[in-house]
Amino acid sequence: MHEFQCQKLGDANLRIYTAIEQTAGKTGSAPEVVARALVESGLRAARESFPHKFVQTVEHSAETPRWNVRSATAQQRELLSFWRVRVPANVRDYRRVYRYH
Repeated sequence: MHEFQCQKLGDANLRIYTAIEQTAGKTGSAPEVVARALVESGLRAARESFPHKFVQTVEHSAETPRWNVRSATAQQRELLSFWRVRVPANVRDYRRVYRYH
């Protein structure tokens, strides 16, 4: 939260992404780990707010059966439903792969 509040950028998605990257840099962990911790704590934001690898992992783990160990958690499934409500399935953001990288 501290890193998010220190950001002076106007776009909320960019602020969240930058806060995740800075927190990962300060803690010495991967940005995907920080993003997962935030999602497990209740963060719901647009896809552009998260690292691309994290988004790929969440989408891939949602396809596996729930009994599998690598399946998505309940919070990750809620995040996926949040994403589906925000943007219809037939609309794709092709900038997502290259944005903020």
